[in-house]
Amino acid sequence: MKNLSAAIIRSVTAIETIDSNGRPIVEVTTMTERGAKGMEATPTGVTVGAYEPHVLRDGDKSRYNGLGVTKAVNNVNTIIGPALQGMNVFCQKEIDAKLLELDGTSNLSNLGGNAISSTSASVWRCGAATLSFEDWQFAAFGLPKSIPLPIFNIINGKRKAGREDLTYEHMVVPYGAKTYSEAVRMGKEIHTALGGVIGEFLGKPAAAGASGGYEAPSDDPVKVISLIKQAAINCGYGNKVAFAIDSAAADVHQHGTYPYKGKRVSAAQLLPVYEELAAKFDIMFIEDSFDEEAFEDFAAARERIQRTIIAGDDLTVTQVPRMEQAAECAAIEGFIFKPGQAGTVTEALAALDFATEKGWMVAASARGGGPMTDIVRALSLGLGKVHLYKAGAPTNGGHRTEALCEGIRICEMYGVPLVNIEHFLRFKWLSLN
Repeated sequence: MKNLSAAIIRSVTAIETIDSNGRPIVEVTTMTERGAKGMEATPTGVTVGAYEPHVLRDGDKSRYNGLGVTKAVNNVNTIIGPALQGMNVFCQKEIDAKLLELDGTSNLSNLGGNAISSTSASVWRCGAATLSFEDWQFAAFGLPKSIPLPIFNIINGKRKAGREDLTYEHMVVPYGAKTYSEAVRMGKEIHTALGGVIGEFLGKPAAAGASGGYEAPSDDPVKVISLIKQAAINCGYGNKVAFAIDSAAADVHQHGTYPYKGKRVSAAQLLPVYEELAAKFDIMFIEDSFDEEAFEDFAAARERIQRTIIAGDDLTVTQVPRMEQAAECAAIEGFIFKPGQAGTVTEALAALDFATEKGWMVAASARGGGPMTDIVRALSLGLGKVHLYKAGAPTNGGHRTEALCEGIRICEMYGVPLVNIEHFLRFKWLSLN
């Protein structure tokens, strides 16, 4: 252990950079008196829940079409940085409490959630650097007992050009893999085979979708999942994979209705659609099946759909108060872990602990267009409390590909096993009757 006097913060500074989608982002660097450095830029998702921390943007149309973040950067350099100077980098709870106090709003709209969350994560990374730890080692404080299974978003629903699909992400879950590298290989081989399956279905080449996957060739989720299943069978993995879907329903919810096969339907009409999908396919979880305020609809789905876990993302936004509300009405049995939604590292870890206490399935997710430094990778690989890692498509590139490579290294070099997710494969041990 190094002398803790080396952990005194000398400076916290920020600059405006861009994420992997080319959008401006706040990059914060924390340095100690002895030169240890931690750098982070918290991502903003493609779909963003209403209860996430406020992303402070400039609104100046002459720069980045109004998406610039120089105001948030200035807040770090002139308010946050000076306030943290002299604090101990290992005092994460105290630092995060100070950040919340400096902002003084419930949604971090004063200094900007992008300024607050990037600073909190950069402090955490600086702690790892002070001890000369890899980030995932710092999370585990050594070797993790297990690491999450990677899952792959390989078909994305259309939500443009006059078509709004109900299901946005269609994922394959290679639960039959014995190692992390085998899971990655299975995902890649299925993704490659899927291009041919879609091409045969359409009579033309498959179109590119989001996150490195394919564009949904149909607005019928039954047809879409059937194509993924066929690709898995063609690869010899028919009995080794499950599926998962994310409707991101808050993004398309309008006046109590949702899009389904070219028309608008109510929550009551939509529930049988999810029931059919869960009955027809081995679906591990359905994420954000209804609007982020529809706790009762989530609860109804959880009660009626027994083979599949009902999970929340926009519903819970990695915040304990929202998770408590979901638990009180028995709305979900799984949640999507996104540290940037929480505001600070301390709050993110509290949310993860809450989910662990409840026995929920936890799927960590990087954000679309996130930076290479996204802290979700380190926390999900190191903490041993995450069951799944949403990795986009295996050809996505950038931060998600690096996360896959790091997972392979940890397993191959240190012999760390995959987490046991058997308990969450409900379709394997619950009948429809």
